[in-house]
Amino acid sequence: MGGIELRDILFRGKRVDNGEWVYGNLIVRKESDGCACGGKTFIDSGKPFDTAVEVNPETVGQYTGMDDIHGEKIFEWDIVTVEDFESEFVVKFFQHKGEFRQEAADGHGSSAMWSGFRYKRCGTVFDAKI
Repeated sequence: MGGIELRDILFRGKRVDNGEWVYGNLIVRKESDGCACGGKTFIDSGKPFDTAVEVNPETVGQYTGMDDIHGEKIFEWDIVTVEDFESEFVVKFFQHKGEFRQEAADGHGSSAMWSGFRYKRCGTVFDAKI
């Protein structure tokens, strides 16, 4: 019998202080925790002696577990294309379905992301296309 397969749970968000993307563990502090950092969102790289940095919560996205054709990780809120399709899609997490989906950039229609597709990451909804 095989063991439990653990998947990467990784988040990405834009730093509040300089707008750079950071990657790591998500930390969300409650407003009522009495701390100066209450109500703020942070990402911690998980590396020893690194400090968690505050990120804009609207930019936070989770790694889908899938990489594009160039080996780049695909995150929630990325813009992707699918080989053999001309359309662009926005990667979103649909809570009620419990899955990442590719939604047509015009907002009309979505489908589950499928590991058999060859995705190409084109940017994010927060940045200019790459």
